[in-house]
Amino acid sequence: MEDLKSTEAIEDIISTEATEDRISTEASEDRISTEAIDDLIPKMKALILIVLHIAAVFCQFKLNKLSYTKLPYTTNNNFGLLRNAAHQAAYHAQERLLYVLGSQKASNEPRLLHIIDASNPSSPSVIHTHEFSSTENGRANDIAVCPDSVAVSLESPLATKEGHVEMFVPFRRGDSQLVLIGREPVGVDPKGLAFTSDCQKLVIANEGRGDLDPVAQQFVDPPGTVSILLRNDIGTPALVTINFERFLGGREAEYQNKGVRWVYQGNHNAGVINKMSDDLEPDQVTISNDQRFAYVSLPENNAVARIDINSYSVNEIFALGIKNWTLYNTDCSDQDGGANLVRRPIYSMYQATDIDTVILNGQEYVLSANQGVIKRYAAVQGDTFDESKRARTIASDGEFDESSWTSEMSTAVRNNQQLGRWQVRYSDNFDFISRQVKNVMGYGGRSISLWQTQTMSLAFDTGDELETQEFQNYPTTFNGEANNGNQSPVQQVDQRSDDHGPEPTAVASGLYGNNLPIVVVGTRTGLIHMYSDDLLVPRHQSVHREGVTTQPWNTLYTNGQAGDAIITDIRVSTYNRLRTNPNIGWIQNCLPVTTKLLRFDDATSDTSENCMVMEIKISRVGFEQQGIGRSLCGQYYN
Repeated sequence: MEDLKSTEAIEDIISTEATEDRISTEASEDRISTEAIDDLIPKMKALILIVLHIAAVFCQFKLNKLSYTKLPYTTNNNFGLLRNAAHQAAYHAQERLLYVLGSQKASNEPRLLHIIDASNPSSPSVIHTHEFSSTENGRANDIAVCPDSVAVSLESPLATKEGHVEMFVPFRRGDSQLVLIGREPVGVDPKGLAFTSDCQKLVIANEGRGDLDPVAQQFVDPPGTVSILLRNDIGTPALVTINFERFLGGREAEYQNKGVRWVYQGNHNAGVINKMSDDLEPDQVTISNDQRFAYVSLPENNAVARIDINSYSVNEIFALGIKNWTLYNTDCSDQDGGANLVRRPIYSMYQATDIDTVILNGQEYVLSANQGVIKRYAAVQGDTFDESKRARTIASDGEFDESSWTSEMSTAVRNNQQLGRWQVRYSDNFDFISRQVKNVMGYGGRSISLWQTQTMSLAFDTGDELETQEFQNYPTTFNGEANNGNQSPVQQVDQRSDDHGPEPTAVASGLYGNNLPIVVVGTRTGLIHMYSDDLLVPRHQSVHREGVTTQPWNTLYTNGQAGDAIITDIRVSTYNRLRTNPNIGWIQNCLPVTTKLLRFDDATSDTSENCMVMEIKISRVGFEQQGIGRSLCGQYYN
């Protein structure tokens, strides 16, 4: 195709007017630099691979909404905004049933699992609602499905105490109840679940969050652990819970030097000592293609753990490293009147939360949504701790090392319309010898990444693409918040720029047709990004947002116009798993409490605005190590 040399040429082909159904149309700027990554990461070297393609193309896929289902937060069919009744979901292909799990936590809130008949995705219906005991269980966090079983992770109703996994016989049409197989105690705050492909082992990430122990009446940070449930045919499954303390074995300083964070080390003035194994907080799980390893995200620690499923042990903990924003545009202020994408010499931790494994070009990768998270404790939890500070506060206290800074950078950190409002890494980035903070570093990569599974080195990152595409296509909801029913999406625009920006919250991969990998990304603001791998690197296909933006969230919810917001789960069911509708995806929305079913359609001959995208310059920045080897709804308000 004929190359395009300017955005004016692009505009001749594609209208740049932002509409509710619009998807990406513009090219991003070059991302080429010959400068080395500075001494912030002296133990890493940068490998920059550039793939250049500038051409107008037709997208290969378009998303067609099949249905949009509001779910009640009680068994009496009460509906409402921000009720956490649609948090995670799993699909049972044989029965064509979608299990949608809520994440209610308060003692007076029911814990619900809705079972949806998805045999006709265009007209799904709730055929059963199961209620978990609120006296025995805290929040339900995740659900996983195999042909012969359904597993749900459940926290304890008491903070810092062990949770459980409940196993059920899959529901069938005509059943009157969901039949319990067993209830197994696991670690504290069980979150992500993943079955091996033979369904014989279930891997559980136990977060182990710090909180006020209701018995001891003091702050306790339970160890983060990983449990493996081994199923058998002769009785109660065998359970092994893996603690990171044995793996670390006195090597805490070694792993800190590699970049694994030990964020909260206790409050020594209050006599609280917190080990590194206590501070590690497993979140989500994905399993390797050969079923040998489970990869577990540790977002607060900016790391991923590799668990050997066969030997029931920690194989390795990999630090994810630091992202250099010198090459990319980002908006770090919620007080600059809207989108203001600027390049500055700043950094951020990737902090992958949701993860998946994907095969691209014969190579296995861990796919991550780099959401970002800040560790904080309030007095009601038994201790007061905040690892971050606003950049302006650090500057006002004279704690930045500005000796090598430009005057523009010194001005920016003191200006709330530039960097002053940005949440900056402080507690473990403060040098107690020099009494200074050397670098301006935030939380979350604001991107998705591919990590090589052997070394967890970075193979691909979307850079500033999520933020740029959202600004170009949906500027009225750019980096927007979604937590106040009395405000409209437009009124909440830009409110997350000082935190995690576009905040990718969910990611999934699948195959289109049987051979072409696709990746789907969901964000806090309710945008859905699609990528494909037809050019040997993931290419941004399109970005979608549904819903009206000019009325309050409460009104939009009542009128069925809220669309997607605070996306907590995205999954793709590919051709080999479905009898009909071979490329179906589903999305869970925390704010409007909805489930949406989508179909991925071939769009190579579609010339409409609904499909046209722009193939752009893609840069891949990888870091090669040298010799050093949530309810999620609630967490979104960090």
